[in-house]
Amino acid sequence: MIASDVRGSSEAGFSLLARPNFYQTAWFYALAFAFAAMFSMGVFSLHERQARDRYNVRLAERTQIAREMHDTVVQGCIGVSHPD
Repeated sequence: MIASDVRGSSEAGFSLLARPNFYQTAWFYALAFAFAAMFSMGVFSLHERQARDRYNVRLAERTQIAREMHDTVVQGCIGVSHPD
């Protein structure tokens, strides 16, 4: 901007600072990335825990069936080998 008067002309200026929105800043991107990473780790951990729980339930069921079959087979063999 140029102004002029009787003695001559002079320049005057001003600066305008346009700040970015909060979602355009580096710290927002860092926090968003950290949140996404934590969310992903939480989902993975939940999935892993559920898979481990399902495995333990199946293992317990198979162990119980194996014991029942073993007890039945042993009782049958003892009943056959000892006639009364």
